[in-house]
Order: sequence, then structure tokens, then C-alpha cells
Amino acid sequence: MNWVLLAIAAIVIADLAVRIFYVRLILPQFDAKPPFNVQRHPVDSLAEPAALITRDGVLLRGAVHRAVDQPARGVVLFFPELDGDHWSAANYCEGLLAAGFDVASFDFRGQGESDTPIGYTPNHWPTQHELVDAASALQWVSEQPEWRDLPLGVFGISRGSVVGLVASADCPQVQAYCGEGTYTVDRLLEHFALRWAQLYLPLWAFPYLPLWHLRVTLRLARWTSEWRRHVRYAIVEKRFAALRRLPVLLIAGERDTYVNPTVTKSIVDAIGGRQSTLWEVPGAKHNQAREAVGAQYDARLVEFFSRMCPASVGTEEAVLVAVK
Repeated sequence: MNWVLLAIAAIVIADLAVRIFYVRLILPQFDAKPPFNVQRHPVDSLAEPAALITRDGVLLRGAVHRAVDQPARGVVLFFPELDGDHWSAANYCEGLLAAGFDVASFDFRGQGESDTPIGYTPNHWPTQHELVDAASALQWVSEQPEWRDLPLGVFGISRGSVVGLVASADCPQVQAYCGEGTYTVDRLLEHFALRWAQLYLPLWAFPYLPLWHLRVTLRLARWTSEWRRHVRYAIVEKRFAALRRLPVLLIAGERDTYVNPTVTKSIVDAIGGRQSTLWEVPGAKHNQAREAVGAQYDARLVEFFSRMCPASVGTEEAVLVAVK
């Protein structure tokens, strides 16, 4: 009996040692920010400056872009990507502006024109801090008198799309959600772990590596990173059920080497329901679907967000305006 207990103890200790070893290997990759090549967008002189104080006292700056030559029939809150800024909203939402939507956007803390709290350095994994920024921005939009009776949609890019998913699930006022380059912390980490596994494991060991074992190790790496950075990462999976009430459109670039389309597809499948859709754009790289299929991109967004508008508004006419 003692030998059995000793054998079990030895297996547990060996397993823990292996996990610690791989957590130490994973952490540098987990914490390192990818070398994004973020396109800078010009300042829109017609936009109205906006600012808000978040629930935890951080000043965020942004802008409001008004619908072109018509009263607004809806409002879209835009969340920019990491290292991007709120001025990118005018580019991604050009078709929406032409079709009668107002667009508001704010820089997250630590990027663009917003303040950076002492001791916080943002990276590509969204945390509770970006969730506070998003919730505060949604509250700010809901408090604007001119938008009080208008339908509200949310649109996010890359890290902004992860934050937007969580914020939309938590805010009952949101009526539609669209994201491009969408991932979750756990799903993207698992994708790259499987991709890099051959660098750290011999090929003969692959058939003997249960997926659940890998996931536990990755979870330990995430928890360790949270402890070291004094943050809590935004876990989208907890909101999948709540997102089923919304029309959800996720856009993936066919040539996206950072967020592989299979990652985004797994999110759509997990949300489920008839209202969740994946659009994989041929030839598009990360966050560059509009550059690949500009007119089609604008028309697709207008058609999608027009679903939340009153039936009296002609969706087909709005799509034609956006494409022109």
C-alpha cells in the first residue's frame, strides 16, 4: 500500500514539475506584445470632441462623428484596436456614417489621447480596466439626450472587439454587435500553444498529450500572468449565453496570421443561435477586411446594423447609399 501511495505522490510531483516548467516557457510568449503594424488615421476636423471620466476616475478622450447630411437613425459605439486610436472610427465606419448612423469612439486608457494610470501598461490581452472603460463609454452614450430614443450598436476591432463582446453582453441597451479580428484570451492562447508545441515537445509525445492537460497548464500560465501584472483578464466565455439575445457578426480575415479564422469561428459556434454569423473575408489580413473589400464591407455593416432600426427605415436604400 505504501508503494502505491509513493507512486501516486511521485506522479503528482512529476506532473506539477512539468507544468511549472511549461508555464515558465509560456509566460514570456503570453506577456510579450506582438509587433502590430497599426495604421494611423488622420484627425477628422468635422468630428466633435468628447471626454468622460470612468467609474474608477480615469479620463478618456474621444470624438463623435455625425451621420452625413441627415438626422441619425441609430448610434454605434466603436472600440479601437490596441495601439490604435478613436480616429480610426471614421475609416471603419465610413459606410455607417453615410447611411445615417452617428458614431462615437473613445481611446482606452493608456493609448491615444486618454490618460494612463500609474503602474498600468496595456497589452493585447484585455483586462478589467478596459471593461470599465467600455462600460463607462456605454453609459456616456446612453446619457446623451439626442441618442436617448435611438437604437444602439457596438463595433470593435481586435482587442477592442473582445472588450466590445463582454460590454455588449453586460449592457441590455445594446441591440447589435459586430467585431473584426475577434478572439478570446483562452482560445487564442490555446491556438498558439498547439502551434508552438513542436518547439517544446518531441513529436512522439504529441499523441499522449490530452487537450485537458494542456488547457490546465495554459490556465495556470494565465493566472500567473494576472498575478504578476496585478490584473484580471477579460474572459468572454462567461458571456456566451448572454450574447445569444443579440445579432452578432464577427469578421475574420482569411490571411490573418495573428487571429486565425478558426479562432473566430469557434466563438461564433460557441455563442450559437441563428443570430450569430461569421464572415470570412478572402485575402484579408488582420484588421484589414475593409482594405480588401471596401464597398462590400461598408454594405455588410450597414445591412447588419440596420436590423436594429425601425422597420420604416429602408435598409436597402441605406445600403445603396453606403456603397456609393
